[in-house]
Amino acid sequence: GVWLTCATFYAAMISPCCYRLQAAADGVKSSWGMVGKVGISMQFVGLLFESIADAQKATFKATEGNRSSWCNIGLWKSFSHPNYLGETTFWLGVYLGGIGCYSASYQYLISTIGLLFITCVLKSATDSLSAQEVKRYGMNEDYLEFRRMRGFLGPFKLKRQPEKQILL
Repeated sequence: GVWLTCATFYAAMISPCCYRLQAAADGVKSSWGMVGKVGISMQFVGLLFESIADAQKATFKATEGNRSSWCNIGLWKSFSHPNYLGETTFWLGVYLGGIGCYSASYQYLISTIGLLFITCVLKSATDSLSAQEVKRYGMNEDYLEFRRMRGFLGPFKLKRQPEKQILL
């Protein structure tokens, strides 16, 4: 049940790549176009962003005394979850990179389902991690100020629902 559902969604996520490869194998000259070129660039930037963020956090946490500290260096100084922002950028790039080779409406539909799936997974993961961070670092004034000023998109914070106050 669950594994088959997840496998189906992951197949939908990579479908833009499969459609592009199939078009090339069939000898169809599909244009990358501006959207496709932006997509492939986003894949590169997203992968780089995610890798740099992961390396920065791993280095920070490996440093003596930082194991249980809030990571606020490098990309983590500006973004709440730069690794997930990089992954989101990558998958949006995969989606855009395939657009020039779609030949049927079902290809758009399957690719869009894959993009929506990974977006929901990443949103859920960042919400869960943010809640854990508030529990762990909620007494740190620097962390609280960071949360007020930054979000998933860094200084370009999207409007959030007000956080519920917990009455003790």
